[in-house]
Formats: sequence, structure tokens, C-alpha cells
Amino acid sequence: MQTATATTSRKSDPIMLKAQPKASRPSPPVITPEPALLPADETRYTAATWLMQRGTDLWEAAGWLGMTLEQLENGYGHHHPDFQEGAAEAFGGQR
Repeated sequence: MQTATATTSRKSDPIMLKAQPKASRPSPPVITPEPALLPADETRYTAATWLMQRGTDLWEAAGWLGMTLEQLENGYGHHHPDFQEGAAEAFGGQR
């Protein structure tokens, strides 16, 4: 322990002061991200399905999803209302 000497207003009365240890820096808080409800790729798949079910233009949907038109048609085209429309009309418009 280190000591330092200081005096009061009267120079005859010395005061012993204890040296303070260096304050350690507090460690930063640990920030953990909250887990996502769905991974990003699953939300993309869900968005693609919903866009097709709502009859969104294929070019617009593919561009918004960052997919090629071929990827969208092959993977999600069966969800589009126009899917097999001609075959349905051949049987009286019922699917």
C-alpha cells in the first residue's frame, strides 16, 4: 500500500492519504442478438409463396425476391392462381 503525505491549512498537521488503486475498466456488456423467429431464407420462401398466391406479376415478384423468373416459376409457380388455368377451364373452370 502506498501512502502520500498532505497537509491541512496548518502546515504542522500532516494527513496520511492512501493511494487509490487504479480503477479497472468495467467490461462492456455482452450483447446477444435475439434469435430470429424464422431464418432469412425461410422468410424469403414464405414471401415468394404469398406473392404467388396473391397473383403478383411474376417479373415484379422475381425482382423483389432477388430470384430469376425461372427460379420463381419452378419453385413457386404452382401457388399462382394462373397455374394450370387452361386445364381447369377444360373441366368447366373448377380446380
